[in-house]
Order: sequence, then structure tokens, then C-alpha cells
Amino acid sequence: MKNELESFKEILQLKRYSKQTINSYLSNLKLAQVFFENKSFVSINEKDWFNYVFHLVNTKYIAASTQRQIVGSINLFYKEMYGKSLKLISFYFRKQKL
Repeated sequence: MKNELESFKEILQLKRYSKQTINSYLSNLKLAQVFFENKSFVSINEKDWFNYVFHLVNTKYIAASTQRQIVGSINLFYKEMYGKSLKLISFYFRKQKL
């Protein structure tokens, strides 16, 4: 049986995402797997994801665009693989108005 990331990759290919986008999304999810010590994605809740993104922002100093890409990867994965939407939109960086 295929693992979830392989199945997700196939879905993205069928939806004609670019190779670069697919690789970026899979890379983001693989790094999350390492952080969560190979815990099943289905068992990771929104609070866990918040802590993960918070960790990346505060220890890895990721850029806002990287943060959006990571959150987008997670959201799309859950939508396609589990048919559910996580409320991770609040994790996006908000630009300050000048």
C-alpha cells in the first residue's frame, strides 16, 4: 500500500501542479514528519500544527512567504487526503499597512 505522501503526490500530478510545486509541498510535509517524529498526519491536531509553525517562525526565522507555503501545503494535504479543512488560515503572516 502506498504511503500518504505518495498518494498526495499522485493527486497533485493528476491536478497538473508543477513539479516544483509538488516537490515544495512534499518537502514541507516531510520536514513536518521529522518534527512530529513520524506521527501519523491524521493524529496531528490544529494546536500541534500551530506549535510547529510557531517553532519554525521563532527558531528557523522562516520568511512570511515560506510560512504561507507551509500552511498551504498542510491545508491542501488535509483537504485532499482526509476531506477536511483545518483552520490554519490564522497562521498566515499579515502585512502591516504603511
